[in-house]
Amino acid sequence: MGNEVSALLVIFIFIIGATVVGMLPGMKKKMNLEEWAVGGRNFGRWLSWFVLAGEIYTAFAFLGASGWAYSRGAPSFYMLGYGALAYVVGYYVLPKISPLGKKYGLMTQPDLVEHLYKSRTLAVLTATIGVAFLLPYLQLQLTGLGLIIETCSYGQLTRIPAMLIAFVLVASFVYLSGLKGVAATAVIKDVAMITAVAFSDCIFPYTILAV
Repeated sequence: MGNEVSALLVIFIFIIGATVVGMLPGMKKKMNLEEWAVGGRNFGRWLSWFVLAGEIYTAFAFLGASGWAYSRGAPSFYMLGYGALAYVVGYYVLPKISPLGKKYGLMTQPDLVEHLYKSRTLAVLTATIGVAFLLPYLQLQLTGLGLIIETCSYGQLTRIPAMLIAFVLVASFVYLSGLKGVAATAVIKDVAMITAVAFSDCIFPYTILAV
């Protein structure tokens, strides 16, 4: 019973702490739409790196991708393909998009499409497709998070309640702080992830050799 209580305590402290950190930017200052949606366009190199790492190394990256590779084998290599393609396209396209967004006050992809093609209909279609494809991915992330919490808590906190709690907390700090809240929590997650990987790299080989 002691392990279960300790696990729940660690999970509680980490989640509540991350939520409070995510809310701080919105609590300190009332944001306009530009600050909320695109962080005021003033993220530096390192903060941008943390945000990108937080978006890439998600529950799917740690749980879904490994599970797919374990159950399906070779088809999982598609992830290497689309990942590499995204980086190549982004390297050439994003530096050209960023100045346009700053110059004309564009916030989203539909805003960019409408500006480039002068078509409100095409912008609405772009937004609709984006939402339609984002919802299954969001559901995937929440499911993965629920499974992780259920496992780490030794079943004391089951998947569905964990998913609901996570959704409410994330929605709260995103509503309050926007992208700056996402960036703040991404720093916490990435530092914790790097620490866990470094710890595992040091402990696992020693454990295997000891056995």
